[in-house]
Amino acid sequence: GDADVLDAFAKARDAGARVIVGPLVRDHLKALATSGLVLPPTIALNQLDDGTAMPPLVYTLALAIESDARVVAHRVHDDGAAHVAIITSDAPLMKRFASAFAGEWLLSGGSAPATFAFVATPDGLSALRRDLAREPVDAVVIAVEGADAALVKTFAPRVVTYASAQVNQRASPGTMRDLDDVRVVDLPWLITPDAPAFAKLPHRSFANIALDRLYALGIDAFQVADAFTAGVPERFELDGATGHLALAEGRQVTREGMLGVFRQGKLVPMGEASP
Repeated sequence: GDADVLDAFAKARDAGARVIVGPLVRDHLKALATSGLVLPPTIALNQLDDGTAMPPLVYTLALAIESDARVVAHRVHDDGAAHVAIITSDAPLMKRFASAFAGEWLLSGGSAPATFAFVATPDGLSALRRDLAREPVDAVVIAVEGADAALVKTFAPRVVTYASAQVNQRASPGTMRDLDDVRVVDLPWLITPDAPAFAKLPHRSFANIALDRLYALGIDAFQVADAFTAGVPERFELDGATGHLALAEGRQVTREGMLGVFRQGKLVPMGEASP
């Protein structure tokens, strides 16, 4: 909510909460991090990237796009690609995705990827096609959101193509079919909604797929919080609605999403997709 986040946390602590879940908004987390509040174990649903230290018992569980970018980088490496092109828009989220991918790709031993700007004008698209034709690549990473990703795909070389979960939107069937064969890291909750692990969980219907992702985060946050009720566990792992979770150094609950691929306009598990 929009009320005073520090007041809410203080009230929860004073009421005897053994575990607190939140906050979700990054600005609220920054306020909490710099407040000096002494808290019980807390599962924050976001993370800070500016080096601000968290209070001693605050752990982070986030739907960070950087996590998906790292999973994509490892998959591209495992698939044997040697020369990679990144096509990115100027949206801040997509810049974060592209930067995280490039960093992890280099750490895994890859050569510096070629980077191309996406400009949604006739001249910009023509320049993109021309520049890509001059660069021999065997994999393309599209760091562009929504329907624009389908447009980019038509101008990209016909090589293995990867993208962020932000291309998985509730768009028209035609737009979604244009993404066929694109490989994406997203949440198991969205890729395998009928999985036995989710059979007893209520499925809500939201107009915006971003809310589906937050709902899945809530499901996992409940299970993480439950594991902390008797104190901070020494180890914790979970195959959850948002991916594989594990308690890691730096008081982080790391998350590894699931790899899927678009087939006939739908995102399906990579292992079940026909070649």
